[in-house]
Amino acid sequence: MPLSGAQRDYVRGLIEAGIGGHKTFPNTLLIGSSGSGKRTVVKAAADELKMDFLEVPANGPSGDLITRLVGGRIQAEKQIPPGELGRSEPTIIYLSNFQGVDSNSINQLHGILSTRKYVGADGNRWELTDDIWIIAGMTHPSPQSRIHPAHWLSTAFRNRQTIAPPQTMSEVEEILLCIAQELIRPVAQEVINAEIYRVLTHAPDHLYSLRRWFESAASSAPAGEIITRQKIYDAMIHDVSWILGNLEYRGTMITLDMFQRWLQQFPEQMRGIAVRLVMEIGQKYFINATKYYQALEMLIEDSKIPRGSVVCFCKWQSLGRSSPRTSHDLKNQAKWKIGADIDLEAHDSTWPISEKLEWLVIADDFVGSGGTVGSLIDPKKSRLSLLLKKYPKSKIVVLIVAGFRNGLRQILNQAQRSEGRVKVISNLIFDEEDRCFTATSRILQNPRDRRLLCQFCVTAARSHYKSLPSSPLKNGLFSKSRG
Repeated sequence: MPLSGAQRDYVRGLIEAGIGGHKTFPNTLLIGSSGSGKRTVVKAAADELKMDFLEVPANGPSGDLITRLVGGRIQAEKQIPPGELGRSEPTIIYLSNFQGVDSNSINQLHGILSTRKYVGADGNRWELTDDIWIIAGMTHPSPQSRIHPAHWLSTAFRNRQTIAPPQTMSEVEEILLCIAQELIRPVAQEVINAEIYRVLTHAPDHLYSLRRWFESAASSAPAGEIITRQKIYDAMIHDVSWILGNLEYRGTMITLDMFQRWLQQFPEQMRGIAVRLVMEIGQKYFINATKYYQALEMLIEDSKIPRGSVVCFCKWQSLGRSSPRTSHDLKNQAKWKIGADIDLEAHDSTWPISEKLEWLVIADDFVGSGGTVGSLIDPKKSRLSLLLKKYPKSKIVVLIVAGFRNGLRQILNQAQRSEGRVKVISNLIFDEEDRCFTATSRILQNPRDRRLLCQFCVTAARSHYKSLPSSPLKNGLFSKSRG
């Protein structure tokens, strides 16, 4: 198996930790991002040690992992060591996606790893042979992780090793040459440039993406034709198409042609940044129709407005489309009796006459800095003050689908001045790390990329809004409170 220099070092370290001074192979935990090469390293170690390699996904349905490891009824009846743990040949059992172990298997799995013994489906107690090496692969902790390196189940692993994704362009180039050698396809020199490298470092599965791009480029080229940088770049763009299939803009699904036309507006040196931006937002932040209506349902439930109550919605965003649409969708989804709308931008003489209105709702789909909604509900401002005075028995509920924590905090601070008559609820909350242009951004981690994209956006915006600052850096667009 062709390996890069860094991968060979990882294999050497894994083998030394596994066979050095131990009677049996110690349980080993590999930690690294998805696609960093954990499986490749384990498979190469098995080949070098002349051991069988067996991958068992740890994140399957409840009970599947344990059933496969300890065996089922059919094996029990044969009176042989059941399950994959009963293998007699020297074997590395690789538990992939270990962070997804189901909670019902944790106790039994910890017992197996700690004692190297297990109870088969026949009720008999079996012991692993000395030639069985259990290695687990785990991604870095995320909100979706059930198991993390500090979890008590992880204490059953005596050895730990971190596998990092490629750290330099030259290392990516070396790995690509290994893939080309494995697939027996010629590849041009210096095929990886800075933009392809930056997209790869932010791809969700690193080396899987690199292999996918190369295989796609190779499949579209005649046998024996050299795989060039342009072919790799084109394959990378097409790889985004599966993400685009889940995206829509104002009711229209985004096609690959639309995406490529959008990409042309960026200078060539920035297109890799733009691709990466779409990948990050598409996979982690885009709120599709299902998530949107689920969020509305949670807002309706958290509002504590009883079913059948008369609710009046407040119109406040005459120039926007998002707030009226959110109000419209809430009206359709909630089991409330919808009264006449109250136009906050109109004279109060046009508002409903009744003083007995109990529930007033202000809706928005997203809150950024919180300035617009915050000023709207500020009791010192005439609109909200007048609303509370005109309807003394009413309660105002502000329903927000998603927003940044700092902006929501500003709105909450304004609401607290209303003596408990204004309640603010948001379903999805994002932090400063979820902005593009903050120093702690998870979306664009490279300062150069943030600076380039910010300057591009400001320059484009200035063609429509002449009052914007010409220098985003000097005017604080990278400050913690903005971005």
